[in-house]
Amino acid sequence: MKVRQKIAIVASLLLLAGCSSTPVQTARSQLDQDYINQVEAAAKKNSLSPRIYWVNPPMKKEAGQQ
Repeated sequence: MKVRQKIAIVASLLLLAGCSSTPVQTARSQLDQDYINQVEAAAKKNSLSPRIYWVNPPMKKEAGQQ
């Protein structure tokens, strides 16, 4: 039983360490509507193109941010 507790503690510590080491995003971003509209318009023109579902939509940084 002690071995399982030690494994659980080590696993939770590794999980917390992994989450805390992810980089923080400071730049604000917004949807790139121009690109989204271009892709969707091109898809509508082609009758064989599949329906588009944006899982991770394209983002662009706000003006003044780098």
